[in-house]
Amino acid sequence: MFTNNTRKRIDAVTGNTALHYAVSNCKYFKEFKASIAEIDNHILSNMAKCNNNKNELPIEIIQEREDINDTLRNKIFNFLLPYTLPTNYKKLSESLNREKILNRYQGLLCSEKFKILEIAYEITEMVRKNIKYSATHPQSNQYSIEKLETIGSKIKEMRQKSDLEVKKIKDYYLSLIKQAKNKVIEQKLTMELYTQTLKIYYESVIDLEMGDCSECSLIGCYYAHTIYGLKAAVRSLKNGDHVWIELEDKIYCDIWMGKIFLKDEWGYLQSHKTILAPSGTVYNILSPINYHFQFITSDLFYPIRPTSLKMKSSPTKFLAEKKAENNSGYHAKRVHFSIM
Repeated sequence: MFTNNTRKRIDAVTGNTALHYAVSNCKYFKEFKASIAEIDNHILSNMAKCNNNKNELPIEIIQEREDINDTLRNKIFNFLLPYTLPTNYKKLSESLNREKILNRYQGLLCSEKFKILEIAYEITEMVRKNIKYSATHPQSNQYSIEKLETIGSKIKEMRQKSDLEVKKIKDYYLSLIKQAKNKVIEQKLTMELYTQTLKIYYESVIDLEMGDCSECSLIGCYYAHTIYGLKAAVRSLKNGDHVWIELEDKIYCDIWMGKIFLKDEWGYLQSHKTILAPSGTVYNILSPINYHFQFITSDLFYPIRPTSLKMKSSPTKFLAEKKAENNSGYHAKRVHFSIM
């Protein structure tokens, strides 16, 4: 039986919770239930969503154990599944609460960051109105196997088609850039390449109304560039499965999950994972960041590098000019996940 302290602690060396230890060591279902009997349900739910330092969820550990029979494995899997599935998420069709997002940052009112936060909200709302279906979003856990497979196939086909178009455009522009006589022409052609690239992705996604986090991010970059003239980059998670956009090196905008926050608050991000049930059903899982092995990649993918940061058009008034700043990097302010 775990003590009060061990039940609430995440092991610093292994990243295991009490639930990880329970599924790793139990031989019988009664033994498993007894080992977690004193853990509150909300703590148990948080533990079930934790990856240890080997990137394992408790439900994955029980699936991989070869020293137990299928009956016990399936029984524990079915017990853990409701605790593991995401519950607190926004569907793609669900609007965000503007006041709730911005009220957290009233101390930044009238600052450049606050104005970018406002725009991030507008971009997120626009993208989510156009992307209604996803093969990896938690809302897809409600889909039938047939519907999920259909959506996944259509997204895959869309990507293959748009990637081919992008390759043709890229080859064409790169040949022109290679022949450019000066830097001005080279920069102009590079901008045209980025613009055409995003336009291809935008049109393919808008026609289909489907996409995962990568499509949400690309369309977000398209809006950031064409409507707001902002510098937008696609960020990714090392040793994880998720992408989002970075606006003006200051704001993270996770359109797919409907989250907007400051760059140094990246602990609010979550990593996506897919698990396969014994029944053959696929489930999409979200896990908090594990700082021992997951971190934001240093590389940025800039679909667009605007030469001018003045607004082209906007539903709200934005900065007339961008203030000069020293980009000296940042230290992540970890928003620690707690199992309490």
